Amino acid sequence: MNHEDQNKYYKKRPRPDSKKEIFLEFYSLFKKDSNKIFVQPSLCFMFGSWLLEGYKKKFLPYEALEDSKILLEKALNESPENKSYLTNLSICFREMGKIEDAINLCKKSLSIEASYHAFLHLGNCHSDLNNYKDAIDSFEKCLGIMPNHEEAIYNSAVCYKELSNNKKALELFTILTELNQNSPSAFLGKGTILIEMNRLGEAEENLLKALDLKENLTGLRGMLAKLYHKQGRKREALNIKIEDEGAIILSNSDKKSDKIKLLYGKKNG
Repeated sequence: MNHEDQNKYYKKRPRPDSKKEIFLEFYSLFKKDSNKIFVQPSLCFMFGSWLLEGYKKKFLPYEALEDSKILLEKALNESPENKSYLTNLSICFREMGKIEDAINLCKKSLSIEASYHAFLHLGNCHSDLNNYKDAIDSFEKCLGIMPNHEEAIYNSAVCYKELSNNKKALELFTILTELNQNSPSAFLGKGTILIEMNRLGEAEENLLKALDLKENLTGLRGMLAKLYHKQGRKREALNIKIEDEGAIILSNSDKKSDKIKLLYGKKNG
């Protein structure tokens, strides 16, 4: 395949903000020309990476993730020390639930060259396994390379929460709300920690800020219901629960709203 033919494929690749239809067309192109693509490692990497991205966006089926794995493995076999190939295949393994394999590949990538992206991914993998101390260590290394990286700060805060270190989690969520005053997830995280610390007035302020920024943010309404219940505003709490789930009885042992998920990096499930 000559350089001109390869460029035709590159021109048809999606962009980060491409719609579902573009990813589907790109996947169809791969299916049609797979025999030509498989003989070119650079095309294997390009197609494998974008199929992976399409699956993560929930635009493409699981079959596309399996194809991504095959393509990225083909590329890596040709260039086993390529850190980009290693990192993207590691991300693919994480999406498939093969976390230990993902960690091993990511560590190999980092042994070649340290990058904030790889440390962030490694932290997410450790968090998947509930290895929160290792996850925090990786996120801190990410921040050592890329200070003020919002995802690394957020995910570190989540891990500290899981370790019951609410003071440190609050510190990090506060930093994040100061860095980005338009981040609903940051205000939700901060409000959640403040509820646990029984600082209910401050919690309400942060949760309402999150509500102003993104009304349908996952977990927000449940956290508001928990707050109102703790404040004795049981009718308001019950109204939220009725709207979202139907009438149920709230109790202090209801933990469904307590979990904060990793930002961005959380694997599909």
